[in-house]
Amino acid sequence: MTENQAHSLSYVSPEPWLFILWIFWGAIWLGAALWTAGFRRRPVEQSEWRLSLVVVLIPALFLWTRTAGWLHRPHLPGFFVLPGLLVCALGMAFSFWARFSLNRNWSGMAVIRSGHELVEKGPYRYVRHPIYSGLLLSLAGTALAQGLPLRWVGVWLLSLLAVWFKILGEERLLAERFGEEFKAFRQSTPALLPRLTRRRGQALLP
Repeated sequence: MTENQAHSLSYVSPEPWLFILWIFWGAIWLGAALWTAGFRRRPVEQSEWRLSLVVVLIPALFLWTRTAGWLHRPHLPGFFVLPGLLVCALGMAFSFWARFSLNRNWSGMAVIRSGHELVEKGPYRYVRHPIYSGLLLSLAGTALAQGLPLRWVGVWLLSLLAVWFKILGEERLLAERFGEEFKAFRQSTPALLPRLTRRRGQALLP
């Protein structure tokens, strides 16, 4: 067996699997959004919709990376395909867990509706914004699986920036609504990265 034949047997193309994972994620997310829409008759009492608009920068940068040929040269060996797919799937599972823990409190925009609850169960015991944590992890897994970290690093960093701005808007609303209750939650629970210990301390974001 030649070296090229051995490499072809050991290498698994990530593209069809990544396509399936992201299509599956999108279908579940859309279904959950439509289901939650049944609860959306409650009036919006507060909103920070302008900060949420920053997310449109993410697909814009992604489209730019499609035209930059030098970003499409693989920089990682095929060994990273399977670990990358696992990381991607793990991030999606974490975001699903968070989404369904929020239940009817979820919204695509930063809003507070009548009867809004401060959720501290499920993954919210470990981070304040587990949906964003899961999606950032999935993007990192996609970059590993494709072996194209240079192509994805810009998308990941801009995604982090968009998440940061959206977090600022969401947490401003939560602080106004829940006061000391949210302040205690914020001080005891990190924003995006779970602690390795159970020690209570400062949050990751100001």
